[in-house]
Amino acid sequence: MTGIVSTLALLLALCAGAALAQTPITATVHVIGNDDGGPLRQRLAEVQRLNARGARVEIRGAHCHSACTLYLGVRNLCILPQTEFGFHGPVYPDRPMAREQFDHWSRAMAAHYPPPVAGWFMTTARHVASGYVALYGEALIGLGIPRCR
Repeated sequence: MTGIVSTLALLLALCAGAALAQTPITATVHVIGNDDGGPLRQRLAEVQRLNARGARVEIRGAHCHSACTLYLGVRNLCILPQTEFGFHGPVYPDRPMAREQFDHWSRAMAAHYPPPVAGWFMTTARHVASGYVALYGEALIGLGIPRCR
């Protein structure tokens, strides 16, 4: 009798394990459409939360400007080649920014970009205070950012 109970327990355990193995585990997917940006501090915190949860971000809009570009710092990311990414440096909308603050926020932003983008941002885009410098997803994909399928 003990042998039958042991065999049944083993079979039940194997069946439960097989059922769990067939259950897909998926991360949350955040699809970004057209995004004009927003407050820098909030977007930096959002990128950190997404990375902590292992969430996937798919940038699929026609444009991703300003703070939206910080999503490029999400580890599980893909983009479309036709998306326009608009970069500019840190600015306060209502007052000038001190040089120390400008350098601090520039470094904080660059830390969220992949290395090739970060270097370009620090030498070029961070100095744009009005409007933005555009890069298309195609160029960013060429720098190693994954393309959405």
